[in-house]
Amino acid sequence: GIFIRYRDFAELGQVYSFHALRHCFGTFAHEATQDLRATQALMRHRSPKSTLIYAHITPKLKALAASKVPVIG
Repeated sequence: GIFIRYRDFAELGQVYSFHALRHCFGTFAHEATQDLRATQALMRHRSPKSTLIYAHITPKLKALAASKVPVIG
């Protein structure tokens, strides 16, 4: 397909696959929305279980969550 053609043209090697690109998209979508249902729809997953792989906590999401906790004192 076109992805493989451009990947090979750029001499990136086979470590870069369409699946890896799709996984990156899913991770970025979850980071942007923080909503697994929205990510599920964007990824066109039938089952929420398929989307749970993107539910890992990235440093960016951890910092965002910490910033929303009110300071007491």
